[in-house]
Amino acid sequence: SSCTNRIDDDCDGLTDCEDPDCQGGTETSCGDGMDNDCDGLTDCEDPDCDGAACANGVCSGGGCCFGNDGVYQGCVHSGGFEDILSTGTRVLNSDDDYARVTLPFTFNLYGRDLTEVTLQTNGGITEAHAYLQGGSWVLPAPVAGSQGLLAVFWTDIMTGPHTDFGVYHETRGTPGSRRFIVQWKATYNFKYEEPGIFQAVLYEGSNTIEFRYHDLYFGNYADFGAESSVGIQSGSAGPFIMFSYKTPSLRDGMTLRFTRL
Repeated sequence: SSCTNRIDDDCDGLTDCEDPDCQGGTETSCGDGMDNDCDGLTDCEDPDCDGAACANGVCSGGGCCFGNDGVYQGCVHSGGFEDILSTGTRVLNSDDDYARVTLPFTFNLYGRDLTEVTLQTNGGITEAHAYLQGGSWVLPAPVAGSQGLLAVFWTDIMTGPHTDFGVYHETRGTPGSRRFIVQWKATYNFKYEEPGIFQAVLYEGSNTIEFRYHDLYFGNYADFGAESSVGIQSGSAGPFIMFSYKTPSLRDGMTLRFTRL
């Protein structure tokens, strides 16, 4: 019998994971979005799936891992979005602009200790104090000083002039385990159908990077990353990890996590 078909296969009045018959097994599929063994974990979240193929690569450590550049490993996870629209500090509310900010802790990016970064209206964070042009390139790209680049949703987007649009930042957590959150609320180019909302998060200590996607429906051809570059790079010659380039590969609720090896 099946434990994912919503049918009472053995006529005991219990369906799927309600039935004790379905508990205690192993995850039988690692890419169907279902909890096949009724342990509360689906697909790559379940340790049973470690090493198994998944949509973007191979299951490892609770995520579907798609890239490894010798410094970072990139994996797909879900959840984690923390809305800072009403509590964060807005530093940009315009188009084609950038702002230098001081980090609340030292963050090591590809072996370099950073105390400042540059937030970009066009969906990225750069190591250099330089403008990240609109549009998108295949990574690694010789842009914004040809140094470190976090291409969260790099394309031609506008973070203004609407009232609550912009690029915001906020620090949360306690010293030693803080996270620096950057959030964008923007429209694609000059098309004002719907705003997109997404984040980048830098973690103190572990130097982990997360890209969190809350709402990527713009109501046009840029939906879900169809006009964006998404990934990280050390510089124009790499190393780098690219998740997607001009493909609608992102989803609302998705988190891309880049962890140090």
